[in-house]
Amino acid sequence: FPSHDMSDISALAVNDMKRMNMAISHLKREFHRLKKRTQEQYNVKDLYFDELDEFFGMYEFLADNRLEAHQYIAEKYEKEAAAQGGEA
Repeated sequence: FPSHDMSDISALAVNDMKRMNMAISHLKREFHRLKKRTQEQYNVKDLYFDELDEFFGMYEFLADNRLEAHQYIAEKYEKEAAAQGGEA
């Protein structure tokens, strides 16, 4: 693929990962809101929520790491496309 095509593909990957990060953040906020209500209403201990909370942390880390990788690649192809006289 020419660099400008790869630049477009990489930019789409970056946008997809940004949306993924937004979705994970939203789900995590909703989880913590539900956890708080459940604990207040039924006196449920943190222990029952720890595993799910840990998974949210893992998903956030993986999504952030993937976003950084896609951003790096997108910048690389954007520079290549600009150097070739194409528009990124």
